[in-house]
Amino acid sequence: MPINQRSMQNQKPLNIHPKRILVITLRYLGDTLLATPLISSLKQAYADAEIDVLLPAANAGMLEGNPDIRKLIPLPSKPSLGQFLKLLFGICRSYDLAISSQAGDRPTLIARTAGKTAIGFVPDDPGKAWWKNRLLDRSLVFGVDYDHAVLENLRFCDVLNIEPCYRLKPPQCAAPPAQMPANPYVVLHIMPQWRYKQWHRDGWLGVMSFLNRSGYQLVLTGSGQPAELESLRELERQLAFPVTNMAGQLSLAQLAAVIGQAALFIGPDTGITHLAAATGTETIALYGPTDPKKWAPWPCRYVGRTSHSLRSAANASVTFICYRDFRTATASPVNWRVATGTGIATANAWIGCRRAWSSRLSAKFYGRDNYAPRRQFCIVTGLAIFSRPIR
Repeated sequence: MPINQRSMQNQKPLNIHPKRILVITLRYLGDTLLATPLISSLKQAYADAEIDVLLPAANAGMLEGNPDIRKLIPLPSKPSLGQFLKLLFGICRSYDLAISSQAGDRPTLIARTAGKTAIGFVPDDPGKAWWKNRLLDRSLVFGVDYDHAVLENLRFCDVLNIEPCYRLKPPQCAAPPAQMPANPYVVLHIMPQWRYKQWHRDGWLGVMSFLNRSGYQLVLTGSGQPAELESLRELERQLAFPVTNMAGQLSLAQLAAVIGQAALFIGPDTGITHLAAATGTETIALYGPTDPKKWAPWPCRYVGRTSHSLRSAANASVTFICYRDFRTATASPVNWRVATGTGIATANAWIGCRRAWSSRLSAKFYGRDNYAPRRQFCIVTGLAIFSRPIR
């Protein structure tokens, strides 16, 4: 397998056959899901190995039912010094290989403590990276101009000289929720974790009215946070038709089952939108200030980098909308006009929107050349439901 020189940084690949592996991912919900291709790659290469994952306790549901994982090691969101030291003592030298998928201090220390061999990311700053380079057996620079999160994680495959797997694995439950929505339905995930990624209410109301007129039942999803539940109730009160509100009632695995049977999913830049794309359901992702080249929903049919334009992700169309103001831009569906292509490399899909600047997708991965800092994007994948102009 050819070695990516950027990945290796003049280091030779490791020649090891670990029996116990620890993957450390300590960021947000979406990051946990985006680490599953790396975990699958490790299981494919080391079929007899036991793979454990150390992650925030709140994210454990994202890996429910994952067949590649033996055990989850949950860490409190803000562990005390005593809790952290207890964790380090409990896993000290317990693994043949430990991988830190973030460049932070804590995951680096955990990897070095837990693994007989430790590899991980280091920041692109010699003043912060020197001691981490000394601790780790192999290190990868996590630069400012980094690639998509999935591809960054898979750089560890070059370090280990193993073949990468590119597909995400959503959580799985033994049985779907007792009451599934009636088909056909569309899932709307209104509230992102961060306010600056939130779309305006008028936009959501316009989308919901349009989908209701088109004959779709609407299903609202969300967390059980009181503020989020109240926001959804307030949104419902402004509708002239009923919707099914399942916010706070589902585990992540159950939510994946609900989204997986939907005709369409619409959501902002949040971990649940990544989950929706992983199920294979048609997904509309409303992106705010996040760079979609790095954090766009990963296409579930992507099978390799033989084509940087994602020709292997057939039946998926991607469209960018660059909003002048994500919070106030008018994007009522009655003004959307869509014509989908047959694949990302040849995608001619586009959306027209008042007060919005739109560009046609280039042949590059997620339109790298189209990215403009500090502007707002919308990504549309597999827009089969709007396959003809809407007037």
